[in-house]
Amino acid sequence: MQTVESVIAALPYKHQTAVQTLRSMILKADPGLVESVKWGTPVYSRGRNLISIAPQPEHINLQFWEGATLASRHPCIEGDGPTMRHVRVPYEGKTDYDKIAVVIQDAVRRPASA
Repeated sequence: MQTVESVIAALPYKHQTAVQTLRSMILKADPGLVESVKWGTPVYSRGRNLISIAPQPEHINLQFWEGATLASRHPCIEGDGPTMRHVRVPYEGKTDYDKIAVVIQDAVRRPASA
């Protein structure tokens, strides 16, 4: 069975720090979230999928399953899916983790979409 630790360990070393940082931020925002691996990526849920960390070759897509409902309040959210949207997080360079933390906190505190 794949674990989040094994998914992170399989990434190129220079990508692991950014993924681990996002993982820590998500778990800090809501320690009650269930952490699992689905579709080969870390997924965080509480009765429904809320957030996933999807490493790409050049960046991470921090995916918000109900991102469409968050996008108007958080301009850093990208995409045009009917529900899922993402924040693009670079592996290296300047990243505004404070801004990302606010999006994460908003996502984990939202009630289920109607």
